[in-house]
Amino acid sequence: MPCPIYILDGGLGTSLEDEYGVNFSSSATPLWSSHVILSDPAKLKQCQADFAACPVDILTTATYQLSVEGLSRTKTEEFPDGLPEDKIEQMVDIAVEVTLDAVQSRGHSRPALAATDEGQDQEGDSTVPFPVPAIALSFGPYGASMVPSTEYSGNYDADGLSTPLLAEWHSHRIELFLRSARARAVPRFWAFETIPRHEEVLALRRVLDHRMLEESKGEDGIGKTNGKEDSGVHPHTWISCIFPPTAASVDGTPCLPDGTSAFDAACYMLSRSHGATRPWGIGINCTKIMHVSALVRAYADAATHLVATGELDAWPVLVLYPDGTNGEVYNTSTRAWEASKEGDGEREHWEVQLANIVKMAVQEGQWEAVVVGGCCKASHRDIRRLAEVLKKE
Repeated sequence: MPCPIYILDGGLGTSLEDEYGVNFSSSATPLWSSHVILSDPAKLKQCQADFAACPVDILTTATYQLSVEGLSRTKTEEFPDGLPEDKIEQMVDIAVEVTLDAVQSRGHSRPALAATDEGQDQEGDSTVPFPVPAIALSFGPYGASMVPSTEYSGNYDADGLSTPLLAEWHSHRIELFLRSARARAVPRFWAFETIPRHEEVLALRRVLDHRMLEESKGEDGIGKTNGKEDSGVHPHTWISCIFPPTAASVDGTPCLPDGTSAFDAACYMLSRSHGATRPWGIGINCTKIMHVSALVRAYADAATHLVATGELDAWPVLVLYPDGTNGEVYNTSTRAWEASKEGDGEREHWEVQLANIVKMAVQEGQWEAVVVGGCCKASHRDIRRLAEVLKKE
């Protein structure tokens, strides 16, 4: 059976900046793209509708930077000392509703509830294992809550270097998100994105074990197990890591910012020795596209090894959404994208490079499916061209 390929959206925050003139700063908008949930939901809807029109199979919410820490630094006339954590429920409600409206504004039906209609898309196509376009609830890493943000560097504070404390942090944020009725009912996916440290991957494995236990008891949650709790896979959750070129490398392949190799990162995400519940998908995001082929092969080597040693029953879904640049690097100090100093010369268009990587992954691996889109600087035009190239393959 051919490996299914699903289209993910692109870089929401950079699209808001580049296409809609939204300005972000750590002082004025500590929540970054999540700030637009409150300040200009109409503009957020327009931006997400651009991606929905590509069309995409999965659309993510503007909740990546939403955290208790970010709320506390967001000052308003009503809350001069910062927004309280119970504001998260309202913001998640709005974020999910805006994403739904964006989908509907482009002529799609509103996505079905996450716990229903498994196995059909909006047109009744039984080959698609979820209604499309589906919604993914985005969770950024612990580093996105810090000032300056450290998801690119992995330079976490003491709490961020402790797997148990990181698990507590993520669990608390999930609980706050799940106070939102829309968050419990609508999103089909959880996306844990831009993870820079192996301790955080292990923390998320603990969180998935806990969520699987709660959901098997019938508790509210995203990604209902629907009787699948015995499979050891949490549907439909993915964990995606960042591999910056400044990190240490193995044979020229970037590592996580903490020095963990891509092979080991995949093992942390998948091996049953690190948790009874694995994610549905493992990913690579916020990474320069020139490095993605080698990273995919490292992930594939890890999956092959884990299956051979009995640590994994079957290959997961592969989720790829590299930066949509041809080399620019984001400077966390200046908050600007700067030209690469690597001197790589002319390259193929981004969408062609990424389509070729997907083709390679499908031919060489045994992935359950491939989800592919873009991260920072990937516009709706990039995603549309990517979908068109893949359609021709």
